[in-house]
Amino acid sequence: MVQYRFVTQWFFHAPIEQVWERIIDSEHWYQWIQDFRGVTVKTHPVSSEKVFEINYRGDLPYSFNFTLMPILIDAPHRMELKASGELEGTGCWILVEEDDGTAVTYIWNVGVSNPMFSLLTRLPWVKALTENNHNATMARAEVALRQLLKEH
Repeated sequence: MVQYRFVTQWFFHAPIEQVWERIIDSEHWYQWIQDFRGVTVKTHPVSSEKVFEINYRGDLPYSFNFTLMPILIDAPHRMELKASGELEGTGCWILVEEDDGTAVTYIWNVGVSNPMFSLLTRLPWVKALTENNHNATMARAEVALRQLLKEH
């Protein structure tokens, strides 16, 4: 399985609590991560924790279905997630309060479990397309999150 490591960094002129409120509100991620076409909230059968079934489609003509489960929450600074399904790996939101706002870093270490797609991503040009797809998704998410935070 081809592994990806994406690091996205943003800065918002908003208090950390206000940014955290949007990051932690997983049920409403679709409001600012617009490539999440569907988010279904379920309860994990063993841990009773909330899990989020995601249908994701970016610019590529392909959808991914995967589950995200929070595995560590340290409000308002850090949330770690485990991904399973067609995308497998971990995600981590890190928020740092600064004098004039909040620095946000998202680290997404993920692989594609679909054997055919995983095989295709071994081709450099396909891997580049998927990286561009992720970057476009996150750029749109940043713009939408700025709007929700009333920052222009």
